[in-house]
Amino acid sequence: MQSQQQQQQQQQQSNNGSGIYTKVWRDDRPPPPPPARSRTATIDHHHHPASSYHHHHDWAQQRSSSTSRLSSNSMSNYQTLGSGASSASASRANSPSSAHHSASSDRQLLLSSQQQGPGGSGSQRGATSPNHYYCYEQPILETVMIVEVFFRVLLAIVNIELENMEPFTRKIHENELWLYKNPRVDSYVTTSVLWVAIILVPLIVISLVFYIQKEKNDFSQAVYSYTLSLGFTGVVTNILKIIVGRPRPDFFYRCFPDGNVNFDFECTGDPIAIRDGKKSFPSGHASLAFSGFGFVALYVAGKLHTFSWNGKGQSWKLFLFLFPLGIALTIAISRTCDYHHHWQDVLTGSLIGLAMTFLCYRHYYPPLDCLVCHKPYISLKKIEPKEMKTTRIELSRWT
Repeated sequence: MQSQQQQQQQQQQSNNGSGIYTKVWRDDRPPPPPPARSRTATIDHHHHPASSYHHHHDWAQQRSSSTSRLSSNSMSNYQTLGSGASSASASRANSPSSAHHSASSDRQLLLSSQQQGPGGSGSQRGATSPNHYYCYEQPILETVMIVEVFFRVLLAIVNIELENMEPFTRKIHENELWLYKNPRVDSYVTTSVLWVAIILVPLIVISLVFYIQKEKNDFSQAVYSYTLSLGFTGVVTNILKIIVGRPRPDFFYRCFPDGNVNFDFECTGDPIAIRDGKKSFPSGHASLAFSGFGFVALYVAGKLHTFSWNGKGQSWKLFLFLFPLGIALTIAISRTCDYHHHWQDVLTGSLIGLAMTFLCYRHYYPPLDCLVCHKPYISLKKIEPKEMKTTRIELSRWT
């Protein structure tokens, strides 16, 4: 009878010890006071003083180890749990009377941790540790995603409104009329083909990288980067088109389809074609092409470390960087071949697209000559401390 009561009491104290570690891990609070001794427990301790001493010593070791772990903010949840389980096992091993309960207590402690998960019920309190930042990550990421999507939808609406605005009407002198008398030719690269290319090609490349690396943060940051680049490029290009109002090289035959000029130089052609004919500077095809394909070039160069020490001397990586830029350059030059833009329009549009895509890419990713250029900034915040010792020095010049 006494043996059964003693086993029940030892099992209760072992469970209390596990509960202490679970509470420390979950709520980050000091352990509760020791349980009150019952009359039966007093009788057992009277008959077995050695067992009473070991039980009390066992609980004291558990409490001291739990309190010391509270002051260590640099340990992760799993590390805290593991050290608690090992300390409890070691303390129980010192007691011969409770050695056979150590395995069951450890299994119960680990089962409790698996049910609660890495954050526990008190995940917000545990977030003060540097390794506990992920407790706040989910709601923050949801808020950031909503803001990012809303801002890009706003840019798209602004672009649509700017497309329908009437540009500035510039006076054309007789001595410069020859600049706008080129024949009307269909676009070699239509607007619909351009939009499909600059949206699908970056998305396919990003999806391919995600399929290989399985990095959700990289996928989201890449989509944010290139969509922001397209939005900024479209807004800047349309604003300049409206303000400058430079006629296209084929503007004369847009204004006078039959070639007959009236005395007041009043256009007789299609109003939509005439309005579009006043939006030559800068080239929208050139800016959007370099914005979309320029991002692909930067993104691929970052993943392959084309310009870092790891990728130097490998010509195929440089080719993969230049190939998307070559496609963008081909689209831009085609706008002078079909007499839709002057060469100044193409040059300025190309520079705008390159500047916007570089700015937006660097907003989410490190420089291309960085040792961690393949990771977005949001992933660099999760680097292990031992890795951060080498990367912080290298990143201090850029971030």
